[in-house]
Parts: sequence; C-alpha cells; structure tokens
Amino acid sequence: MKKSLLYVLNSRMPSEKGYGIQTVNSCNALSEFYNVNLCYQQRSKNIGFDEFYGIDCGRFKKNPIFTGELSLFYNISPLFWFLCLQIIFYFRFLFIEDLKKYNIIFTRDENCALILEILKRIGFLENTKVCFEAHTYNKKFVFLKKIDFIFTLTDFSGKMFERFRKNIFVLPDAVDSNLFKKHRKSNYLRTRFNVESSKKILLYTGKSITCGMEKGIFNIIEAVSEINDIVFFCVGGPDYMIEKYKKYIIRKNYNQEKFYFIDHVKYTLIPKITNSADIVLLYMPDNLHFSKYASPLKMFEYLCSGKPVILSELQNLKKFSELCRAEINFVEPENPQLLREKIIQIISQYEQYFENSQKNIVIAENFTWKKRAYHIKNIISKEI
Repeated sequence: MKKSLLYVLNSRMPSEKGYGIQTVNSCNALSEFYNVNLCYQQRSKNIGFDEFYGIDCGRFKKNPIFTGELSLFYNISPLFWFLCLQIIFYFRFLFIEDLKKYNIIFTRDENCALILEILKRIGFLENTKVCFEAHTYNKKFVFLKKIDFIFTLTDFSGKMFERFRKNIFVLPDAVDSNLFKKHRKSNYLRTRFNVESSKKILLYTGKSITCGMEKGIFNIIEAVSEINDIVFFCVGGPDYMIEKYKKYIIRKNYNQEKFYFIDHVKYTLIPKITNSADIVLLYMPDNLHFSKYASPLKMFEYLCSGKPVILSELQNLKKFSELCRAEINFVEPENPQLLREKIIQIISQYEQYFENSQKNIVIAENFTWKKRAYHIKNIISKEI
C-alpha cells in the first residue's frame, strides 16, 4: 500500500511560471510511489490543470485553498497584498488540513518549512517525515534542525546547509524527455513564422525575468544584431518585458526582422519549439542566485533537443556539465562580443557542433522527473 504525501505550495496554481511546471511534474512523478495530494493557492475560478499545462495531471489529488485575488490590496501595496495572501493561505492550511494523517509532507516553500519546523519541535508531527526542497539559501534556514530531509538543486546550496546539519541531498531539476522524443523532427518555428531555410534560429525559452532579475536578453539582442543569416526567438514573456525589448531594438536601430518575441505558450508547445531551433541558449548574468542556486528547467530541455547549447559560464552550470559530461558551449556572462563570436563559430561549423550535441539526448535521460522522484523515494524510505 502506498504511503501518503502532502505537497505544499503557497503559490498560485496553475501557473505559467517555472515553479508551476516543476510542481506538476514532481507531483506526477512522485505519484508513482505515493498517494500525492497537492495543496496550493487558488486565487480565482478553478482552472483545470490538464487544460492549462496540456499534460495529464490526474495522477495526484488537488486540494486548493482559496485566497481570492485581493486586487484591491495590490493597488494599495504589492508587499501588503503578498503578505495577506500568505497569511490567508497558512491560516486555512493549518486549521483545515489534517496534517497528521500524512506519512510525508513535502514543500519547496521556505516559510512553510519554518512552520513545519515549529510543528516538529512541539511534537505535533512526530510521526510525519517532513521534506524541504530548497531553491535558494537564507540565513534563517539555520533554524531547520528538525526537518527530516533537505533537498537542494545545487552543490553550493547543499554545502551551505551541511555547515549546520545532516541529511542534505543534492538533486538537480529534471525534464520530461518523452515529450521531446515525440517532436524530435519539429519544424514549428520555421513553418509558423516563415523563417528562410538559409537562416539559423537562435532560441531562448522561459520567462525573461525572475525575482526582478533580467536574464540577459538585452545582451543576446546586442550580440545577434551584428550577425548575418540568423534570427532570435525569445519565448515566454512576460509581455511588459517584451515591450521593453522591442523599444530597445528600435532605440538602437537594430533590424527588427531578426527578432521574434512570444508571450507565454502552453507547456506542451515547448518541445516543438525547442526542437525546431538550430541553437539554444541561456545567457544569465553572473549574480548570487543564477551562479550558485539556479538549476534551470530549460537547461535540461535544451539537452533533450540535441541542438548546440550555449550557457553562461556560471559556477553551478559548469559543475553540472562536468558531472554529466554534457556537450555545452560556455561563454563569459554579460559579454555580448564573446557571445557573438561563439554564435558565429557554431554557425560556421554547424554540422560538427550539431553532431557533438546529439549525445546530450542520452545524457538528458538520466535527469527525468521519474528518476528524480525515485531518488527521493529511496532517500525517504531508508528512514521510514
């Protein structure tokens, strides 16, 4: 008989953001080993997960906690609005949800981890294993002494936790490789936007801003502006950043026909879009979050495509590449000139770069959501 697992996420679901994709894939994969119940914020009418993500999300139960939009509060103060949503969620979560009935409680929310830590300390969750998946590091985490397991996405984050506690496990993010297999020969972008066969397609997928940090699209635009026979697609929005990029291109007098910006698309379109590109890239700036804590979902999606991959030369990305021996082209971050040179080099020797990148498809098979869930299950089961 499967044990029960409560996955707690104090954020809006379903969501077009990366945490939404990560959450539904994690819950789907964990459902093979546990009876999973996802507890999350519902701010408006109930939107179907299957319809929103385009994948089968019926393997786990949904337990929405209605918070409302509270748009009036947002107009007063975004911070006040955010705090109200958090308080409403936790109040209802603690008084409505029967936490003791679950064998395992799993969360990626740091405030939830602190609340669960308190409940563990007072003995309320004595017979429940609590897992925290940390996507960053905060000084307040030193109080997490009773949380049973902590999973981190990068080695750096793991080492920060190991300074004061045990049971730290590094598990990078993952990918649904089957979705990419189905669309291996996709020509979506070239057909949909009538891109000439003589031009190479350079692609970035995902939100162009995270926690207020722009992800290097301005640098990519500058690099691409002086390269012939190439077009750049930026897929994922948000719309206000798209407007900023378009205005920047006009202000710099760059050729507007070289740039395509597409807002949020359904998750099931991403494999078609990614596989239809010639070169895929993720050119994030060098800061603490991106270089030490990030394990971008799109990096694994890029590997699945088997196309030449360009990444910023950041500590966590380099470490991952060394461990899995992926074929990745690293470029010093925030340097459009070097990025331009690398793109030109790949285009000039494209067949060789493409052939070398094909091994990434096999490497990506080691980083599926199912295998990640299997590792989590094995770690937890040793203690239960």
